[in-house]
Amino acid sequence: MKNIFKIIGSSENYPEFQQFYDLSTKFVPFAQKQLGFNKPVSINLVSDPENAKDPLGKTAYYDPNNMSITLFVD
Repeated sequence: MKNIFKIIGSSENYPEFQQFYDLSTKFVPFAQKQLGFNKPVSINLVSDPENAKDPLGKTAYYDPNNMSITLFVD
């Protein structure tokens, strides 16, 4: 299960990055076991101030073609 995910984002821009990383190292292996996936996934942390202004803006999405999850962090 090692190297099952990669987080793309800068800890300089996100002070909570370490906490997110620590939680992810516990959650992703759990999700892998529960959902049965075995390919590595990328987790992209994205800042989009315009999206953040919209109360119905995006929060996250999954791209199965690239095995990536994008999270809007604003």
